[in-house]
Amino acid sequence: MFVSGSSPFARGCGETARQRLNKTYKALQYFRCGDPRRRAIWGAQVSSSSFRYVVRIARTDLDGTLKLERALSDIKGVGQRFARAVTQAAGLNPDQRIGFVTDADVAKIEEVLKDPVKFGIPGWMVNRRKDMATGQDKHLVGSDLEFQLRTDIDGFMKIKSWRGVRHSLGLKVRGQRTRATGRTGRAVGVSRKKEGA
Repeated sequence: MFVSGSSPFARGCGETARQRLNKTYKALQYFRCGDPRRRAIWGAQVSSSSFRYVVRIARTDLDGTLKLERALSDIKGVGQRFARAVTQAAGLNPDQRIGFVTDADVAKIEEVLKDPVKFGIPGWMVNRRKDMATGQDKHLVGSDLEFQLRTDIDGFMKIKSWRGVRHSLGLKVRGQRTRATGRTGRAVGVSRKKEGA
């Protein structure tokens, strides 16, 4: 078992594989937790005054200890490949910790996220191609993405398309089988008659 006073990597005699795995997992949790002890991972580099533990980009708080690409993928609507494309378009080092990114670089990242096609990111990488209202390729992130998704579903319901009907009934939309799965929210089973009645 992991004892808080000992090193998380100390190996005892007669441990099972499961105990070693549990110890490794707890060691990882120890270094990933939000306390200042993880500064030792990067040494004096983290203790410099230019480092920020929380960086706000696109109305999302990002962990400053993560690398730039990994941190950007925490924004809703930005995956790992798109995060790499954004860092290349902004001209930043993807292996840099996001806590060391300057305010000017943050502004540049937000500008690329607002209009990625303008910065040379191909149209097939954006998440809203040929928007129904404007006909343009655009990329939505955060609450804008959630709002647009809800608006699209409401539009399908309003025109009573197949997808809209399935959404309104709470059933599966994409052609999956429903005989055995998707039974949440309904009474399942057979009711028995009361004896003596």
